[in-house]
Amino acid sequence: MENLFSNLDLQNEYEELFHAIYESSSDALMLLNEDGFIDCNMTALSIFGLNSKAEFTSTHPGKLSPTHQSNGKPSMELANYYIGQAFKNHTAHFEWIHQRYDTQQPFFADVLLTSIHIKNKTIIQATVRDITKQKEFQTKLKKTQKEAIYSFEMLINSTIEGILIFNEDKECIRANKEARKLFHYTKKEIKDKMALDFIAPESRALVKEMLLNHDQEGYEAQLIKNDGSTFPALVRGRDIHFAGKSIRASAIMDLTKIKEQEEKALSLAYFDHLTNLPNRQKIQIEIDANNPYACAIFNINSFREINDFFGVDIGDNILIQLAQAMRHLTQNLYHIGGDEFAILFYTTSNKETIKEIILEILMSLQSQTFHIHNETIKLHMNVGIAFDTQKLLNHADIALHQAKEQKVSFAIYEKNNKIEDIYKKNIAMATAIHEALLDNRIICYYQPIVSFKQEQIKKYESLVRMIDKDGKVIPPIEFLPIAKKTKLYSQITLIVVQKACEHFAKKEDEFSINLSIDDINDPYIIQKIIQIIIETDTAKRIVFEILETEGIKNYDSVSNFITQVKALGAKIAIDDFGSGYSNFEHILQLNIDYIKIDGSLVKNIATNQKHHIIVETIVNFAKKIGLETIAEFVHNEAVYNSIKALGVDYSQGYYTGKPNP
Repeated sequence: MENLFSNLDLQNEYEELFHAIYESSSDALMLLNEDGFIDCNMTALSIFGLNSKAEFTSTHPGKLSPTHQSNGKPSMELANYYIGQAFKNHTAHFEWIHQRYDTQQPFFADVLLTSIHIKNKTIIQATVRDITKQKEFQTKLKKTQKEAIYSFEMLINSTIEGILIFNEDKECIRANKEARKLFHYTKKEIKDKMALDFIAPESRALVKEMLLNHDQEGYEAQLIKNDGSTFPALVRGRDIHFAGKSIRASAIMDLTKIKEQEEKALSLAYFDHLTNLPNRQKIQIEIDANNPYACAIFNINSFREINDFFGVDIGDNILIQLAQAMRHLTQNLYHIGGDEFAILFYTTSNKETIKEIILEILMSLQSQTFHIHNETIKLHMNVGIAFDTQKLLNHADIALHQAKEQKVSFAIYEKNNKIEDIYKKNIAMATAIHEALLDNRIICYYQPIVSFKQEQIKKYESLVRMIDKDGKVIPPIEFLPIAKKTKLYSQITLIVVQKACEHFAKKEDEFSINLSIDDINDPYIIQKIIQIIIETDTAKRIVFEILETEGIKNYDSVSNFITQVKALGAKIAIDDFGSGYSNFEHILQLNIDYIKIDGSLVKNIATNQKHHIIVETIVNFAKKIGLETIAEFVHNEAVYNSIKALGVDYSQGYYTGKPNP
């Protein structure tokens, strides 16, 4: 180095400064000309494994590199190329694989060749930096990144959602299998697609807005497939940093099946599966939302008899035929349950015009024939109509009940007819009955039945009463009709049987209990009654009164009941005989013990000759077939004496004894 600079006549101060910088550099510095190395610093000796500068300058440059570089080219050939570039362009910067002279251990180096012109001479300064550790780190980093990318690929391909990855320019750079399947793209086709290429036109404004959010929660949008078809989807998006880059990850869930299930659920909720017409829930929604002017409810008379006689399948077929017929006659048609159909009217025409339209529909339906196999039938219908009210459907339903009760073809709801008050009272009574059952406020009163022959009490009738919350006694005429309609009657029957049997369990008196035909036709009720009379040992003293006024149609059921209880020692009475159309055949067909003559005949027997004759006929009939008679509603001495004179066996009424607990 000293010889070089002395030969170049450099000034001493510059020579010292350059020498200090040259030797203290952490990079290997080497000077060379066309003959080889002419100098180096101490770092060069350390990096290349040489002991002295003399040894270094005497070493051929080819000894400090492997024969070939990583690209497969010979090191000498490639070195000459870079040296030529340095002479030509003053510098050449490249990566190189060197090797130590002492161990032949290769290492990666960053090399900068710089040409220097000094007094018409050109030499090359080579700056070499060992970057082996940097390269190892880069290799590990690339491996880590590769593993991360592989894990990322595995992760996004294991989800049930479609995953799209976009770069900062919103170009698709990656899509998982599910996304390619959703959009019908190949891996090659989907790459570089812009984000909005996946969005149906009607949702693009929405998605553009959502893309501005760095962490967007799920929202619904309409997306578009490669073939142009669209589908609903739940879309979520998040901006994330991955591998040093900012990307947008979008997760997509196809909602097609969910929407189909929702539609199916809505169809089940709001449409009748038999007629495919909107149902009661749907009509109420329409009324609340659109405020129609009028509603008409059509009901088939005696449809239950069609079901009972022809079977439920035939009944369903009739409903389908009726729905089809009504579709041809009107719009805004609903099947609101069972045999009831409703029509909404939105026109503000006067009531008479709408009424005429409804009656035309009614007449048309009643003139049509409906087919049952090879037979045809005609339907008779009632219609309830309501106009412009807040409770349109409810009021049309009230009008329909009016039409049925009055046995007319149609009725129109009138606000001042007080039917709603009756309904409110019925609801209140039903609630009171239910609460009384829960609170054990159904009790029995017992009315004495006096024998004319012995002139003393020989038996009692068990009569039901209800105690309200205030302790008031409610007579059966006020709550039993409601109990029958609300399916609470059978519970009351069992309570009366249980309490009456317990009351008379330790007595010797005969006692009676009323049973309805519905009670007798219910196997569970009969089973419980038989169980109670056996457990209380009252079977031989109990009398079951069957209400003749309800009509005995199922003789087999009634006869079976009578046979069962009489086998245990119980007796049977026909109650209210003589009211309405009494059937003497009931008496002959059924194995009974008593006939209870209806109070409507008894109470006027002293003043009404016709009633006197009827009662006399019943008494004579009973005596001839060996039955005893009991007269109800004996309320005064004149009645008492009259029935006694006719030969009635027992008296029951306020004259001979009031009901008491």
